Amino acid sequence: MSTETEPQSPFWESIVTIGKHILGGMEYVGEIVVSVFGLDDSKFQDVMDGMTEEDWEYARQVEKERKLDDAILEAMEALARQKTGVAAEDDVSLECLTAEEKALIRSQVTDQFLVTEMSSNSNLPEEQAIVRDEECGDVALQDGAVCLQDINPKEGNVY
Repeated sequence: MSTETEPQSPFWESIVTIGKHILGGMEYVGEIVVSVFGLDDSKFQDVMDGMTEEDWEYARQVEKERKLDDAILEAMEALARQKTGVAAEDDVSLECLTAEEKALIRSQVTDQFLVTEMSSNSNLPEEQAIVRDEECGDVALQDGAVCLQDINPKEGNVY
């Protein structure tokens, strides 16, 4: 076998060229058909167009809650894997975690989530940077206007 490529015959080159033009034409016609029948629109575009501002706010809140729940579950699974020695790709049961460990994880992840939400809130003035407040032992705005010391599962607050 030679490593050099053999030149193609003019007949084969014309077949390839004709095939490329046919496929290009089919693609063009397909795009027109899809556009005419509205198949390129989002499946739920009509629903999204009909949503009010309250609906959008509710949808954003539900999304935040789901992200928080996912983060809490992920942290609990990581601790359960660490305690049981289960590999990361295997399923792990959360039954090995105590209620106190679950409450602590929930509290820490929720605090972290709230800090992230507060820091991304554009309504806060720039000088109110979020810092760790040693006095209240939790997260606070720099000027002390907000202190989240009440977020503590030991005091009975459940998330």
